[in-house]
Amino acid sequence: MGLLARSSLLPGEGLLLFPARQVHSYFMRFPIDVAYIDREGYVLKKGPLLPGRRGPYVRSSFFVLEMNLGALESLAEGQRLAFSAHPPASKEDKGQNHRSASQTEKPDAGRG
Repeated sequence: MGLLARSSLLPGEGLLLFPARQVHSYFMRFPIDVAYIDREGYVLKKGPLLPGRRGPYVRSSFFVLEMNLGALESLAEGQRLAFSAHPPASKEDKGQNHRSASQTEKPDAGRG
């Protein structure tokens, strides 16, 4: 169901879909940024997706990251991301900032 039932996302909130090579925004109420990512974490393609549209089919994509429009502006195609899973914050963890994805350095040119 993804973001179809949502009316918005909180700042910094997103949805990581896998396996996924294509997404759509039919019946969505707000525009999003979408990044197509391969199994190794490299960003293959990114861009905005307006409500009622279908995103491109990206054959080598394994993950699709959906976030608020503009949230992926600093992300570059060819950049590698690292993902880690965190359980929901407990009372002891309050105030700590857990990140589910982090950006790493861009790889050497020539990766496509």
